[in-house]
Formats: sequence, structure tokens, C-alpha cells
Amino acid sequence: LPVLLSANTRRDGEHATIHAVLYHAPTRREYERELQTARRRAEESADLLRRQAQELAERSALLIPVRDDLYVMPLIGAIDPVRGRHIVHTLLNLEASAGTHSVLIDLTGVPEIDADAAAILRRAAAGLRLRGVRPIITGVRPRVAATLVAQAIDLGGIDVCGTLQDGIVLASTRRIPGTW
Repeated sequence: LPVLLSANTRRDGEHATIHAVLYHAPTRREYERELQTARRRAEESADLLRRQAQELAERSALLIPVRDDLYVMPLIGAIDPVRGRHIVHTLLNLEASAGTHSVLIDLTGVPEIDADAAAILRRAAAGLRLRGVRPIITGVRPRVAATLVAQAIDLGGIDVCGTLQDGIVLASTRRIPGTW
């Protein structure tokens, strides 16, 4: 019978004890193969989940052209740090040389916002302004507004409109960012 032997020795004074375990070798090898297969499948699943999360985050920061000079980024759901990085990255890589004057960041689909999400919006807006593009936030829900006020989160320097339509009208004024 093919077996695997595992043994160790324990000394207690002048006596020695040998502890040995015998494993049926074919059963043990099959068990190890199953473990390796399960580990490989788990790693493949983890890789797939990482790729899907990356793709989802990238798609959750879409920039939609409305006119040659105006884009809209509709946001739906929570703004977490991973998604925030994609939002900032997408906005900073906007090709402003093509005559883009304004970007509407529509929060109609964002049910809640926290200080971290507000910081992401401020960074994105600052990056747009550095590129000569006017950031306009639209669609702030009452709950989001209440949170911003309660936490004293300042969105100074960012134009805010109640609706996407109002944002489009404001973007059409083409006023210089930072002026009244």
C-alpha cells in the first residue's frame, strides 16, 4: 500500500516518543490536486472580479458630449474613492483644446454625499478650472444639500444649478469662471 509518512520525535527526559502519521498516498495526492485546482479557480475569480470592478468604475464616470463646447458627466449611485479617482481622471483628461468651455457634473442620481465625495468633486472642479473649463454641478437632491450644509462642506468656486436644464442655460452664458 503506497503511503506518505510524517513523523516527529519528542524527548521527555530519558524517554523519546515518536509520533507518526500515515497517509494513503493516492488519496493525499488527490486532495492536494483538488486544493491546487480550488486555489487556481479562486485566483481566477478574484482576477475576474478585479477586472469587472475596474471596468464598472471606468464606465461609471462617463463624459457625454452635449455640444462642441459642453459635456455632461451624469453620476448615479455612491461616489467612493475608487470611483472618485476615475471621475477626476476622466475630467482631467478631457480634451479642452477642442473648444470645451463647460462640464456639467450631474448629481441627480447620487442619493447621498459625504465629505470625501465632496472633496472629490472639489478636486475635479479645480482640475477643470486649471484647464480653462467651467465646472457646473447640477441636480443636487435635498438630502445631499442637507448633508453639505450640515457638514459645512464648501463648494465655493463651483457653479451649482438645480436641474440639468438650468446648467445648460448657465453654461451657455460663457461667463469666465470665478467671476459674477
